[in-house]
Amino acid sequence: MLRTVVGSGVHGIANAGTGDHDETGVSVESADTALGVGKPLEHSVFRTRPEGERSGPGDPDLVMYSLRKYLRLAVEGDPTALLPLFAPAESVLTLTSLGEELRELGPSFLSQEAVHRFLGYKNAQRDRLPGVSTRKTPNRPELVAAHGYDVEYASHALRLAYQGLELVTTGALTLPMPEREQERVPRVKRGPFPTRPRCWPRSPTSNARARRRCRPPVRRTCPTWTRCRPGRRTPTCGTGRGDGRVHRRRARTPSSSRWISLSDSA
Repeated sequence: MLRTVVGSGVHGIANAGTGDHDETGVSVESADTALGVGKPLEHSVFRTRPEGERSGPGDPDLVMYSLRKYLRLAVEGDPTALLPLFAPAESVLTLTSLGEELRELGPSFLSQEAVHRFLGYKNAQRDRLPGVSTRKTPNRPELVAAHGYDVEYASHALRLAYQGLELVTTGALTLPMPEREQERVPRVKRGPFPTRPRCWPRSPTSNARARRRCRPPVRRTCPTWTRCRPGRRTPTCGTGRGDGRVHRRRARTPSSSRWISLSDSA
């Protein structure tokens, strides 16, 4: 019915010589299975490597879903299940008339559930960055030792963030990813990505605050203003007369180490 490639090549972010070859297929159950007479088979997996062993570059991994289970995953907004609906034509390996009808219905499967699914998948990838996982997921200690964290999971988290945002704003997925994302995600996968400085503006409304944070520290030589209080002789008021008038504080000039009084009183 439908069989597509859903690996990194579909996203357009595969590094040369490291791209995987993951495939997802959808098939219609037989009549006895659909009626509940036969044994249900929701999906089947074919791998060239044993289960639990990491696949190498070019190793095919095929997952075939029954139509019933695939529709359930697509309606729930599963990121992997949505890829065959938006994959480019060159990534489609097998397509029947029912498969064409299914791909035409792609935008109809989208709902707010997809937002939570993309966020959940992204957070799961982020939590695996240290290289420690209690689930049956690949661990890459060599990447953690080389870069301080698993750059593969970091790139997947970034990809899911980009695609989830596009799905929410446009109601579709662009495959391969847009040029900006195609350039940025592989950079994360190749090694540590330079982090954003702490003073970087987080939003357009915070640009003024960000500029203040980014401004290099300067020596405070400008006087401030305060009211003189009775009996208080502080650096902010050199008179201590308690007259309630406003006086300038004492400040050090940049060219001299002597303290000078800037009081405005006679």
